[in-house]
Amino acid sequence: MSGATHACVTWQPEHLPCGPVDVKRPVGGERADTPAEQRNRWIYGEVMKGTPYQAIIQKLAKKPVDWERIYHPQGVAAAAKRFAVAHKLEMPQPRKPGRPKRRINQTQKNF
Repeated sequence: MSGATHACVTWQPEHLPCGPVDVKRPVGGERADTPAEQRNRWIYGEVMKGTPYQAIIQKLAKKPVDWERIYHPQGVAAAAKRFAVAHKLEMPQPRKPGRPKRRINQTQKNF
């Protein structure tokens, strides 16, 4: 292997008949940009802009075919959270407040 260029290592196989070829490979903690990673990056950006989850699901249907589809709002939220955790970014804020706690009347306590 030859020296490092930025965050990638240049790999030159001498055994190829056409001569040396430069191929960039991720080094260390970097990951290759897989279709799922690209999709999650896009979803994270949309979520952080405040785009409604249903609108993200509809827009995702028009994105590249190799991007796996998400059909539920929970999946959109999970993909955005997964991307934020993997890249140590700001976590998306919850869209809806949780279910309120049920208040018990004093008369109902004895049940």
